Amino acid sequence: MENQQSYSFNFINLLKFLVRWYRHLLIITLIAGILTFVICKFVIRPEYQSTVVFYPSTNNSISNALLPGITGKERDVLAFGAEEEAEQLLQLLKSEKLKWDIIGRFDLMTHYELNPQEKSVYTKLSKTFDANVSYRRTEYASLEIAVTDRSSQMAADMANGIANMLDTVKMNIQREWAVKALKIVEEQYENKKKQIQIIQDSMKSLAALGVYNFDEQSRGLAEKGANADPKTVEALQKYGSVQSSFQTRLTFESEALGDLQTKYEKIKIDAEQFLPCKFVVNTAGKSEEKVYPRTIITTLAMMLTTFFMCLLVLVAFDYFKKNNIIAQVNSNE
Repeated sequence: MENQQSYSFNFINLLKFLVRWYRHLLIITLIAGILTFVICKFVIRPEYQSTVVFYPSTNNSISNALLPGITGKERDVLAFGAEEEAEQLLQLLKSEKLKWDIIGRFDLMTHYELNPQEKSVYTKLSKTFDANVSYRRTEYASLEIAVTDRSSQMAADMANGIANMLDTVKMNIQREWAVKALKIVEEQYENKKKQIQIIQDSMKSLAALGVYNFDEQSRGLAEKGANADPKTVEALQKYGSVQSSFQTRLTFESEALGDLQTKYEKIKIDAEQFLPCKFVVNTAGKSEEKVYPRTIITTLAMMLTTFFMCLLVLVAFDYFKKNNIIAQVNSNE
């Protein structure tokens, strides 16, 4: 057999190789497993995860949900939201407003052990929050808030806090608009009442002159004929058309006032009342099992990795030795 023949490493050779080096492989693999187990168990700080699962609601407006609308039918306030509502809430969950409200509420700067005087500390704080908090749509079209933390109680509190804060963020956004809309409608409503009051005062003045209802009085005078009161006839001739115009305008303005009053009452409800934007399926509880590190899985993975790495090193060493590569390198030196 030639010295420089190609190195054949078939299954039988592999078995022989493993038998020859099994002590080394076993010892190194066991040492790696023990070290990994000790590090995972006593060195690495465990982390826990808590989740909140909820469905979005369909109600963006309380008045539209509870009061009859243009169609005369109120919306189903108990209906679960679809894709559009879920995307809206997911966007709110990822908003900077909610993130920093949660960071302030739970004093995460201190909890994450960050130095406020450190350069770019708020960038680091934001990235740490993003690494520990995640949001996603589940396969059942619901939304999930997942919080990972070294404290199982903090993870649960933060997950529930974010779910509750979501209602507050959406409420504040909608209420800001509703308050502005309420002010506009309220001004129009008050102006319309003043206009109606002016018309009514004018009609009272005409009534004092003897003209209180042009149509009815005209029919009455026609029935009396020559016996009609001349003063009433003169008053109707002089002010009748004005009174009729006021009467028509009063009817029109009263209808407009009724519409404004309906809008005012509905927007007032939206500005002062609130319904949750979600149906919570699962609230977050204190987890008893850590999600990181997975001691057994990590230990087994490290042992397998160490075993194969050592095997490759020994195979390479054996190959170089059999082909006198190491000796040639030493002789050249």
